Amino acid sequence: MTILIRNARLIGRDGLWSILVGEGVIRRVSREIGGGADTVIDAGGGLVTESHVIPHLHLDKVDTINLVGDAALQHYHAGEMMSAEQAIRAASRVKETYAEDEIIARARRICIMAVENGVTHVRAFADVDKKARLTALRALKKLKKELAGVLTIDVVAFPQEGFSGDAENEEILMKAVEEGADVVGGIPWIEPTREEQRYHVKRVFDAAAQYNIPAAFLSDDTGNPEMRTTEMILNETEQRGWHGRVEICHARALAKYPEEYLKTIINKLKLLDVSIVVNPHTGPVVAPVKKLLENGVNVALGQDDCADAYYPYGRCSMLEVAFLASHLLRMMTARDQQLLYEMITTRAARAIEMKEHKIHEGAQANLILYREKSISELFRYQPKPVLVVKNGEITRSVGVD
Repeated sequence: MTILIRNARLIGRDGLWSILVGEGVIRRVSREIGGGADTVIDAGGGLVTESHVIPHLHLDKVDTINLVGDAALQHYHAGEMMSAEQAIRAASRVKETYAEDEIIARARRICIMAVENGVTHVRAFADVDKKARLTALRALKKLKKELAGVLTIDVVAFPQEGFSGDAENEEILMKAVEEGADVVGGIPWIEPTREEQRYHVKRVFDAAAQYNIPAAFLSDDTGNPEMRTTEMILNETEQRGWHGRVEICHARALAKYPEEYLKTIINKLKLLDVSIVVNPHTGPVVAPVKKLLENGVNVALGQDDCADAYYPYGRCSMLEVAFLASHLLRMMTARDQQLLYEMITTRAARAIEMKEHKIHEGAQANLILYREKSISELFRYQPKPVLVVKNGEITRSVGVD
């Protein structure tokens, strides 16, 4: 199938452009492209961008807020997040009701919303532990297969409860990776001692190395400056040679670190090409995004939660996430808006090892079209795209000629 989009605006380029898509990739980007195509679309001066990417979403827990009450919310959003661990314990009750069919039903609804909002790729965390067993992992693997034509779901085997509470949790994580998890997850800060935190990090990297898959960590999800598992992850990344294959979500304690220590962490993040995924809307403490960006660290925005024990809202609209981040991070200039948009497109793609997620010749054709003409208008009006193209195929089209 070939698609020709004419009269499109592109970020960072003046005037109107044409884009030719064929065999799943962008064939040409030019001021004018002659000839025809199977499908010809007049963008009418609307903005064409890379599709949206969600590098962090707890997809197994979406739409479960009514099952757990407000206890986790109260702990997670209190002050400097010093009781975040108690929030995790309170939220674990939801796993008592886990069944594959009900997880698939909940997750499917939010995934359809994501596609309508211009998302083509999601890194989806599934709890694997003595409570959840492998139920969520297996459910999300089935959904991944079902939705493959419209949404790529990379399933993360995520040991939410840690290892120290029950040795069986570690065994279940390794079994999840054996069963074909796309990514191995970790949450070392939940362990009670530095020694156990280091062991947690080591075992996650053992699995990543054995199966040659990326690693995705939640680190230091608290305002406690004594939490230092981000550095443990970076040290192990360097030792294993896992450069560019690790994302670290949250890392909220970075906001509380002494300046010299923070500089050390920033230098390591940049050197090792480790991405930081922040979720400013889901907690009151946020990693120092501006400083990270200014120093060349790849930073992306995640959805994190959708109507679960930690966050009562969310609809997998990354425009909404970027809009909220603009306020919470005080990033409102035109350059700030462009950076925020990169954090839900190109930078988010880099965080999950998506190659060539850009509007240029030879790149995979994952793109979206809006009637609006600028990033500022997207933030102001929060529209849905009128066209979504995934791997060169149209997956959403509304009123497009």
